[in-house]
Amino acid sequence: MSELERYIKENINQYHITAIGYPNLENYDPQDELNILAVEDDHFLSEVFTHHIDDYNALQVDLTKAVMGDIEATTRALGMIKRGMKSYFDYVMDDMAHDEQLLRWQDEYAEEYAKSAAIEAQIEEMLMEDL
Repeated sequence: MSELERYIKENINQYHITAIGYPNLENYDPQDELNILAVEDDHFLSEVFTHHIDDYNALQVDLTKAVMGDIEATTRALGMIKRGMKSYFDYVMDDMAHDEQLLRWQDEYAEEYAKSAAIEAQIEEMLMEDL
């Protein structure tokens, strides 16, 4: 299991997984996951630049201007790169959903949560009986 998969499994409750097993990531900020991808995936930026940038030529121009100190070009370039990184993360999550990993992890989390809640309820009931 990769570091990203481990992180997602441990934090599955923070994702909204649809009934068919795909994540709804529309308003989700994957900062931690992108940091993991940046360290773990040797081809992260290559994938982002090759497959997830909408207008590579515009990015190239803006990066060139950014190097020369153009703040607006810097902002545009970083925005394009951020959207590309988010798109790549969405792709990775969809791939996990296709393999039904997300549903499995969500089900495991639900089972563990239910067991924990039942144990807490039993403890509370025992404490109440002692009073």
